[in-house]
Amino acid sequence: MSKYPQVEVVLSGTDGNAGAIMGRVRRAIKRQVGEKEAQLFVDAFWETNGYDEVLRLAMDWVEVS
Repeated sequence: MSKYPQVEVVLSGTDGNAGAIMGRVRRAIKRQVGEKEAQLFVDAFWETNGYDEVLRLAMDWVEVS
């Protein structure tokens, strides 16, 4: 279960680099939950080491499809 299950982010069929994923998830969290929570996600993003960790982080925070 994700931290914000009400926030859905479509990642399939989009640019797959880590920065693009971070941006999409950040914008969705900011829009639906708030700026503070979006910044917490970005802070966690900077602690990741690689693409797979970014994907896991995204899935921990929001619903990804």
